[in-house]
Amino acid sequence: MKTIVIYRTKTGFTQKYAQWISEDLGCESIAATQAARHDLSSYDLVIYGAPVMAGGIMGWKKFRDMLNKYPKVQPVLFACGLAPQNDLENLKNVKNQNLTDSDRDRIPFFLMRGGIDINRMGFLTRFIMKAIVAQMRKTAPAEELSAYPDPFHADYSSRDAIQPLVAWVKAYQA
Repeated sequence: MKTIVIYRTKTGFTQKYAQWISEDLGCESIAATQAARHDLSSYDLVIYGAPVMAGGIMGWKKFRDMLNKYPKVQPVLFACGLAPQNDLENLKNVKNQNLTDSDRDRIPFFLMRGGIDINRMGFLTRFIMKAIVAQMRKTAPAEELSAYPDPFHADYSSRDAIQPLVAWVKAYQA
């Protein structure tokens, strides 16, 4: 079964997960900017990963529309965000914001904890993040702030986080 991992990244965390997934599955991984040059009809399974920004999965709707041209391809979706993986409320919100009812029935979705590196963000994103952190420092309880010792640089990624996705793919391929 031919599989490919396609990813979009802002700060490198989604790319790291995409590479780990492709290594574990023995398949190719490419940046989403290269996907248009690939004939996806030759793949049985396309795994798309991207960061969560303000609850939305970057580039997902456009990518999903492109995948609609290939009805025989099984899509799998993963996203990276800052919230802990066991935050079920966040998982539910991201899923509801990005997947339609028909998507939820046919597209497996996995949410992984990434990180933050403000130095790899664009000017506008850096500006917004700094404003959010300044506001949080004024209003958030101390125990909430202690969960993020450095709000501008943190890596919560873990190779173990890909295991549910890898297991789903291997079961699908069997």
